[in-house]
Amino acid sequence: MKPEYSQQANSRTTSSNKTIGPDRDQVLDYSMNLPDSKPDSEQNSEIGQARFIGVNPVLPVKNIIEAARFYEEVLGFSVDVIWEDPAYACVSRGSVVIEFGEARENHVGSSVCYIRLENVDVFYEALQNHNPYHYDIEYVGDFADRHYGSRDFRIRDNNGNLLIFGSPLVDQEEIILASNVA
Repeated sequence: MKPEYSQQANSRTTSSNKTIGPDRDQVLDYSMNLPDSKPDSEQNSEIGQARFIGVNPVLPVKNIIEAARFYEEVLGFSVDVIWEDPAYACVSRGSVVIEFGEARENHVGSSVCYIRLENVDVFYEALQNHNPYHYDIEYVGDFADRHYGSRDFRIRDNNGNLLIFGSPLVDQEEIILASNVA
């Protein structure tokens, strides 16, 4: 059964009477009307029983060494591996893994990556106050609470890819249990 998509312009209330989502009618919320949540093993059985455990974005970059250096020195990632042929690299921090490749040079700077943190305020403050290598960090927009339930900020990496760092403002599990998945 395919999920139905609908436009809702009003706030939603969870079982514990928390208001979630936009508090003004002008904001459109494109949400999916999904059936009750099922265990991973029961979902999409016609597609297979594989359990999804994560995702690693692959960002197009000009130079994997410079990209890895930026993520390590500016964002605190560890460089896990760098290959020369093909030019490819992986960095990680916590459970976040980001990969880079030089093969798609026409697409450098075209990617967007949302990185979820437990406390985005701490990371934002660290970026503001700790820049020992004096990188010119390009912030895009403001650091704010968003109507879609995230507190986040955006920067461009040294290849122009947009990185969004955010923390949920609401209890995501409560939204799912209330069948208000956005």
